[in-house]
Order: sequence, then C-alpha cells, then structure tokens
Amino acid sequence: MDARPPMSDDPNAWTLSQRLATSRGQIAWDRLGSGPPLVLVHGTPSRSVLWRNVAPLLAEQCTVYVFDLLGYGQSQRHVQQEVSIRVHGDVLSELVQTWGLDKP
Repeated sequence: MDARPPMSDDPNAWTLSQRLATSRGQIAWDRLGSGPPLVLVHGTPSRSVLWRNVAPLLAEQCTVYVFDLLGYGQSQRHVQQEVSIRVHGDVLSELVQTWGLDKP
C-alpha cells in the first residue's frame, strides 16, 4: 500500500480502513507505506489518531501498522469490557500473526 499524504490536524479525519475480529473483539487497523515493518502502539487512555502526522512520514521508509487498542478509538468497546495489559497483548499477538510478521 502507498503512504498517505500527511493527515489533517482534525482528529476526526483519521480513519482506519481495516477490521480484524480477534478472540477479544473487533480491532480497527491500517497499513501505510512499504519497507521494513514498524508497528505503532498508542498508550492508554488514547487512540491511534495521535499517530496521524507521524505515520505518513514513517511510511516513506517503512510499512507502518497502526491500530486502536481494544476499547479505544475505532475498535470495539462495550460496557465492562476487559482491557488489561494481558488482553492488549493477546490482541497484538493476533494482529502480528494476521500481518504475517514473524520477528519482533
């Protein structure tokens, strides 16, 4: 996939085009650019929109994988959803497998 142009300063303009149904819920993600893989993980409480201006620049040299953690941003969230570090690790593992990445 090609790198996108720099995103707008408007956080509402940031969209993730892909969805993955994981064992813990649906995750919104996207891939930009080409080259060595780079996975961007946002902190909590936050969402991938914080990468909107960084990801396109990194995508000039890397394949950038960006996603919203379960319960945040465009990923699935519901009342009393478990969003522990363990759950996020499980989800990240499923994403990495889906992306075909075999090295950290």
